[in-house]
Amino acid sequence: MRKKLTLAMFILNIFIVGSAYSESEDIKVNYITPVVASNKFKKNAWLVDAMPEVDYAKSHAVGAINLPNDGPDDIKKILVMDLPFTKNDEIIVYCN
Repeated sequence: MRKKLTLAMFILNIFIVGSAYSESEDIKVNYITPVVASNKFKKNAWLVDAMPEVDYAKSHAVGAINLPNDGPDDIKKILVMDLPFTKNDEIIVYCN
């Protein structure tokens, strides 16, 4: 549960702050180009779409998981989701 909470807080931090800051020393965040993101996704990185659900429904990258930033209840949604990745996996987060 602690790992899931750490991951959820990290993802929410990116959504809210819009920066690459993390209090966890074992999580690295880098800004990358779309081409690099595509190459990493092809090599088993996870792709997380941070757009609101309505925008995700209209259009999103193939294979992306939607974890929207629609408000404070998102952390509760993330905690109960059965996420397919862990904090040790490479995760690419994007939004519009």
